[in-house]
Amino acid sequence: MTVKEYLGRALKVDKFINLKLEQLALLNEFEDKIAYRSLDIDSIENIKEKIKDLRTAIESDIYKLFDVKKEVMTMIKEVNNIEYQTLLELRYLCLKSWEQIAYEMGYDLRYIYKLHKRALGKCKINLKHATKSH
Repeated sequence: MTVKEYLGRALKVDKFINLKLEQLALLNEFEDKIAYRSLDIDSIENIKEKIKDLRTAIESDIYKLFDVKKEVMTMIKEVNNIEYQTLLELRYLCLKSWEQIAYEMGYDLRYIYKLHKRALGKCKINLKHATKSH
């Protein structure tokens, strides 16, 4: 796995967390609708128990996904250059486009690409350490 792929996990994780949160919202809506149905109490309780199990599974997935984001945050913090950290956080944790990053940092887009390459280079040593723990 390259440094870019490793950091890119945060981008994918963020999308997946949002998907899981949508699933939780749908479960909550469904649970609210069940209360107004003309089902017997045992059926409602059985359905609510299954919803509770699904909610627990989804929340567990979300916690695991946050662990991935935390790993990426830790890796970025270990880079000893505040400019590189800023760029990496804007890209991989704040999900900003290259154009947005260039604007926010006050640099030309081409220079942002160069900075990104340098920042990734500073992460390589940390990546070796990070992959040993997996």
